[in-house]
Amino acid sequence: MNEDGTIKTPNPNLRIFEVPNGKLLATLIADKQSVWKPHFTEDDSIAIRVKGSEVLFYKNGEFEKHSNKFVIKDIAQLSLSPGSIPHIGCFIPSKNQPALIQLRTLNDTLDVIYTKTSFNCDRCVMNWNTKGSALLVTASVDVDKSNQSYYGVSHIYCILTKDGGSCFQVPLDKQGPVHSVEWAPNAKEFCVCYGFMPSKVTIFNMRGDIVWDIGEGHRNEIHYNPQSTILVTCGFGNISSGRMEFWNLATRKEISQFCVPHTTHFGWAPDGQHICTSTTAPRLRTDNGYRIWTYQGEKVDECLFEKEELWEVKWKPSNSYSKFAIEEPNKEQKVTNSRMGYTSNSSIDSLPKGAVTSQGVYVPPHLRGKNNQKGGKPAAKTTSNNNNSSTSTSNTGGGGGSGLSDIEKRIRSFQKKLDDIEVLKERSNSGQKLEINQMEKIKNEEKIRIELEKLKLQKQGGGEVDDGNEQVFVKDKKEKVKQPSNWRKGET
Repeated sequence: MNEDGTIKTPNPNLRIFEVPNGKLLATLIADKQSVWKPHFTEDDSIAIRVKGSEVLFYKNGEFEKHSNKFVIKDIAQLSLSPGSIPHIGCFIPSKNQPALIQLRTLNDTLDVIYTKTSFNCDRCVMNWNTKGSALLVTASVDVDKSNQSYYGVSHIYCILTKDGGSCFQVPLDKQGPVHSVEWAPNAKEFCVCYGFMPSKVTIFNMRGDIVWDIGEGHRNEIHYNPQSTILVTCGFGNISSGRMEFWNLATRKEISQFCVPHTTHFGWAPDGQHICTSTTAPRLRTDNGYRIWTYQGEKVDECLFEKEELWEVKWKPSNSYSKFAIEEPNKEQKVTNSRMGYTSNSSIDSLPKGAVTSQGVYVPPHLRGKNNQKGGKPAAKTTSNNNNSSTSTSNTGGGGGSGLSDIEKRIRSFQKKLDDIEVLKERSNSGQKLEINQMEKIKNEEKIRIELEKLKLQKQGGGEVDDGNEQVFVKDKKEKVKQPSNWRKGET
């Protein structure tokens, strides 16, 4: 309200509070969504924010009136670094001239240290490392003038603050969008997930050299744990049904891999050993809840909001945890991670809430039959059942042929059906009501087991197989000789 009692125009939409006592310090107006957020130094002695083309300074928590202002014409984005000697990253979009990405010193005149010009930059995302010594800038243009990409073009620049400022372009060897860029908490390296699906994940050092090429896969997010010892690569949304791969950064080997479908948010615990996956609104308004896991894939806790919407889940910050010895999953955990799954024709509701799943991912038609895991670990191979067929299989990693015979594929298919039936039986025994089609699956258990035994005998290359009115003697893997129904084992 104004002093005369009238309502301010435009209506104030930015409020600043003091955390210890909840006191409202100021009510301000933010006129641009892209730069509404105030930025604070680590000691909270200075706060800055953008209003129009002006950068406003506030000192010692006094927000009723700014202490200083500096004009940067057409500024569209600002980012303040952490650290004892703060710097500012500024972005000025192109208007009949190249776009400007500037590194400035935090003083009353915001002196320019370094300027990077770019003709291919409509917007950018800035990401400081934890020490404030380097700034990653993801510069993107929405329209690719070469018409090679529907997603436009993206480049990543690393701007260093030392020695008067310097810059290099991060070498990305695959075309396509940049999905995720993350600094390691130790501020010594950063990771980039980029390129058309299957995307590529690469770790770079502060000079732009490749430290580790993890390879290709269906991923769109990457997250370091707070100790910089584990990296998780994720395929969320419609990319890979919530598949997460955990990597040991010291040995450069995979620790574990499991899936949590419908994940909309991922977060590392401060101890670096636990994660939180959550399903939140407004992205998804059903089955909201969060689950706590270890990095080996063991579910520790679960909280579901069946009648409410969950909007956000955050870990409480803490710096009291140190590095730990990384342990790989034991044999039992690996079996659980690989065998508990659901097929493309069955609902996630057929599993216990929050169960770890192993499921195939969509592979575009033009990539099927090709090896999409170059440079990384082999593509994961899983099978998917069709209720009307017992021989449907899919190579979920998008790689080449699985190398399995038809009999082996059918055995795997029947085994997966039996695993699904066991899960349904557990649900039924716990008092949950099953659908009619789920009850039919349980009734077919004995038939499936009989068929599975037949296939196992065929795989062994000999034995007696009941095939209706007549029996089949499996002479070897290549030849089957049908005999009359009165044939007995041992006769020739």
